[in-house]
Amino acid sequence: DAAEGYPLKEILLGRGFPEDCGIYMNPETAGKLSALCGEGCLDDLKAMITVHLVMTAAPFLDRETYELNLKASAGRGEKPLPDRFPADRAEQTILQDYVMNSALEPILDRIYVTRYAGDLDQKGLEAMTAELIDVYHDIFGSESWLSDAGRAACIEKLEALKMHVVTPDFDMVDYSGLDIRSAEEGGSFFEAVCCSARCRSEHSAYLLTIPCSRDKWDPFFISTTTTNAIYMPTANGIFIFAGALEKPVYSADMSYEEKLGGIGTVIGHEITHGFDSAGAQYNKEGAEEYWMPLEDQMAFNDKCDMVAQYFTTIRPFPGSGPCDGRKIKEEATADMGGIRSTLAVAEKHENFNYDTYFRQYAAIWAEAVGPETEQAAFESDVHPLSYLRVNVTLQQFDEFRETYGIQEGDGMYLAPDQRIAVW
Repeated sequence: DAAEGYPLKEILLGRGFPEDCGIYMNPETAGKLSALCGEGCLDDLKAMITVHLVMTAAPFLDRETYELNLKASAGRGEKPLPDRFPADRAEQTILQDYVMNSALEPILDRIYVTRYAGDLDQKGLEAMTAELIDVYHDIFGSESWLSDAGRAACIEKLEALKMHVVTPDFDMVDYSGLDIRSAEEGGSFFEAVCCSARCRSEHSAYLLTIPCSRDKWDPFFISTTTTNAIYMPTANGIFIFAGALEKPVYSADMSYEEKLGGIGTVIGHEITHGFDSAGAQYNKEGAEEYWMPLEDQMAFNDKCDMVAQYFTTIRPFPGSGPCDGRKIKEEATADMGGIRSTLAVAEKHENFNYDTYFRQYAAIWAEAVGPETEQAAFESDVHPLSYLRVNVTLQQFDEFRETYGIQEGDGMYLAPDQRIAVW
């Protein structure tokens, strides 16, 4: 209504947006759209559309036009904008910016999964994830600092947790309208970019026509080639990406102990995030709501503060100063949750080889980096330094001390009153 004469509704309907969906925008902006349709504005409107088209197309035509656009985009007296596509890596940058981050990304993900993830034991990974989720029932049941109400709330959220392993739901994307023509067919790179943008817009419109489901992994959400695993609080879900599933984290030919010490600890780490101070802000359906009783939140925060205080006693390298415990405490706590949960799984397996398990956990964080990289990570990363993710985490657990016969006076010994494992 605020746009009045401007055919905003017709444009949205033409892009596939359903008539009964809610589209929110600034009324002042809508009013400006309306002003464009006033009497005598036709020439100005044509000029605006022409300039917009030229400026939008300029980066996708040829090198000369692209460089002219850089100069024209800078204000008078300002330096030209930085060159996003330097000649020595232009093709690589274009691929990353305009193909990987486009409607083609799910297509490339499907090719990647088909070609490179075929050897992954997806059912085995799903079974391990389910096993880890299951042992958290026991963990919540045994934590003395949780109240009965807090324990019940944790279990309720745990049982609603969704797991997404390796393969997105590719059938959610409709490519029937994606008509990219080759140069030989008279197409151009700019037309391909526009076609891709329309496809993404149509996908957004499609999502508004179907019920929201936490069971689905939208291929446009995040690429499975990402070298990571995450807990997404707004979905109350675990996502394990194919890009993370290579040695030393995972390989199909690894022993069970190696898999549990590798990808298992990563999955356990992410599950733990569902119940930390950030996870406590989102309920079992992913809606923003504090669901944990206040007394349990306070008890959890007190235990996390112990983690922070312990890390502030550590000076990792000469001249570094103490670790910023408050910055890294949540990731350090999740690391401990990853070990606690996988050790709980290990208890259920007869003749489990703890030495193999612990060595594999150490292997996934082993790295050789220069002083500058280490300093940068120390100053900015919310994770502990890699060697601390191993040493500080493992020295909290009896199984580690028993496996290697660690006694008082040994370098990895930690007195019982100094142990800080939250879970």
